[in-house]
Amino acid sequence: MRWALLDANPSKEDFTLRQIRLSLQRQGHEVGILHVTGTSGLKCHTEIETVLTSWKPDRVLWCSITGMPYLELWSGAALGGIPKIVLWFDDPVTPVERYGLESDLRELASRSDFHFGIWDGHWRDVAKSQWGLQAHAIHLSVDEEEYVPAGNLISEKVFFVGMLHSQASISERLEHLPRSMRSLARVVENRLKQAMEDPEWRMVPSWDVLWNEAQQELLSKEQILLRTEFERDREAGWRLRWGTWAFAKNVVRVRMLRKALEATPLHVFCEQKQLGHASEEEWHALLGQKGPRLSVSDTSELTAEELARLHQCGSLHLQATDPQSVRGGIPYRVFQAAACAQVLLTDLRPELEASFEPGREILGYHNAAEFAAQLRHCLADPILLHEVGAAARKRFEKEHLWRHRIETMEGWMRSCP
Repeated sequence: MRWALLDANPSKEDFTLRQIRLSLQRQGHEVGILHVTGTSGLKCHTEIETVLTSWKPDRVLWCSITGMPYLELWSGAALGGIPKIVLWFDDPVTPVERYGLESDLRELASRSDFHFGIWDGHWRDVAKSQWGLQAHAIHLSVDEEEYVPAGNLISEKVFFVGMLHSQASISERLEHLPRSMRSLARVVENRLKQAMEDPEWRMVPSWDVLWNEAQQELLSKEQILLRTEFERDREAGWRLRWGTWAFAKNVVRVRMLRKALEATPLHVFCEQKQLGHASEEEWHALLGQKGPRLSVSDTSELTAEELARLHQCGSLHLQATDPQSVRGGIPYRVFQAAACAQVLLTDLRPELEASFEPGREILGYHNAAEFAAQLRHCLADPILLHEVGAAARKRFEKEHLWRHRIETMEGWMRSCP
């Protein structure tokens, strides 16, 4: 079978598409990567059509809104009958509304040649209510030959692989907002600062829920004006969403990592040279650690092929789920750790608990007290860590390879009337 993968990154292959490509090629499929964005912006319809028509793909796949600006192209005779698979491994609302693609998505939602997958039940429900989009559930995965058990490449025990957003990048996005958006941003910021210090670690909601709750604190005239501002200035609305998401992500990660440092030294792998990512100095400041208990390594120079090494270190990895992953939205880290037979200590969501069994294939917590108790238990029981890591790898091989995701997508097409 011949697959065409549409990539929105003009300079290098998207990480998710690369993982899918590797799996497809390993199964004997032909795969073509088509970059739809060049240095000067989106490529024209005729250029995309010429390439795809010459390839004659059996399947076309992309992530998020990559192929949506080409609605006319997908309706033509040459490509209209080819199954199109659209995957969202994040909040689908923000990119669709930022670029004004709501009406296009409503039209595509009713077509039998389009098959949509959204990773989190919350966002599947939102897509159905807003656009009439009946999306399927889909999880991420990682390549089973790159991510393999390797026996603790670095012997330090506890690791976190991930980034924090710099405060400067968040502030920059929230500057110069229209008046009522500024008011909403202030309320959201105050709520998130309170959540950062919440000793119970109550769940931090996604931006849409945060906004709905925060708007109740605005004056009536501000609430009315807010709707007008969002309609008039999509870019400002996107900046506010981005700032809300980035701040909320920092909140759940910072409070988890601060608690971890009370019990054990911690090593962090993070990109620091990418615009908007926190530097080593800011990591130490946010976590309140200036001494050797916190080690921070910059991973900016690693290639996609080298990233597996980060998850092969130590014997315990930590996670606090991004607030955009409301019911599950299982991030890469879960599958990366499992594939490397590493134990992940993570907050638990329903869709995650259905994918890996807590206590046997993954270790979980629901609040700060459970996290602290689980961490102490892990540090004192190396046999438990070995057994859980091995069980996680077995479950990964049984159910969570990219091959399984591709079989799931093929099932969508077989079930389509």
